[in-house]
Amino acid sequence: MRKIIDAHVHIYPSDLSGFYDPYVGTWFYDYGKMAFCDGKVIQKLPVILKDSCFDADVLVRLMDEYHVEKSVIMQSGSPAFMAVTCEAVAAFPQRIGGAVAPDFKDPFHLKMLDEYYKRGLRVIKFLFAEDMGLTCSLRNPEFDFESEQVCDYLERAEKYGMTIALDIFGVMSCGYQIDAFENAVKNFRGLKFVFCHLGMPPFKEGWTEEAVKRWRRILRLGRESNVWFDVAALPEIIGGEEYPYPTAPRLVRDFIDEYGAGKLIWGSDIPQTLTDSSYRQMIHMYEKSPLLTETEKQKLFYENAMDVYFSAL
Repeated sequence: MRKIIDAHVHIYPSDLSGFYDPYVGTWFYDYGKMAFCDGKVIQKLPVILKDSCFDADVLVRLMDEYHVEKSVIMQSGSPAFMAVTCEAVAAFPQRIGGAVAPDFKDPFHLKMLDEYYKRGLRVIKFLFAEDMGLTCSLRNPEFDFESEQVCDYLERAEKYGMTIALDIFGVMSCGYQIDAFENAVKNFRGLKFVFCHLGMPPFKEGWTEEAVKRWRRILRLGRESNVWFDVAALPEIIGGEEYPYPTAPRLVRDFIDEYGAGKLIWGSDIPQTLTDSSYRQMIHMYEKSPLLTETEKQKLFYENAMDVYFSAL
């Protein structure tokens, strides 16, 4: 049976329903509903979860059911769930890794990074989403990845040999800071960088010439020795397809042909993606694909994630 690591998951505590996140101004409600500060409401979790709970115990039970060996919690850009992430890693140290959500408004953010590292977190996630990430209107819409604060943060992270996950939200958004990303990759060789969601292929932007140009520029970082990409939530990003989601494996095939099989990492982005697909479908869309070889699948599902996220543990 194939070994699997799910390198991109989220968890939500049992008391989430009715919770207000002051960092980004969002409310969580019953049946997985979430309301942003601008009034937009989304289905964050499957409607079958009345109390909107998808905690570490539920995650591990799901992993066991589908023979997933390890997972990495990639919480949102808000620091509100950091305690929950630390508790999950402490409860399942051999099964779960976790990411830090940095809070640069906290004057002690470097000390907090030290603390999170001591508590077992080995990843830092920079989410650039304008609704609930670092560039949220309640946080810092002008967030600069090359600021002195961020450089100091990356320097401390490099000292620890951590991994940096970058979720740019969209290639036409303010999260697309490619000059800064390129400089960071070259200036912090001791860090591993993972671009989430295959660098956000521009389906929502309509594949305009400029959007494609930007996305291709992100992908070219795959030639760097310290850069990887995860493939989390590609069917949701692509949109409009039913299982087996033929476009996602083709994108993966094209990437491997250009940059090699050692650069891609599987992730599911559960539980939000469970609103559209089953966990089995998220695995089988690649496992059953004739476009990928057995060796490529082994790297995608396990070996690359082990090297990037768990080799230092």
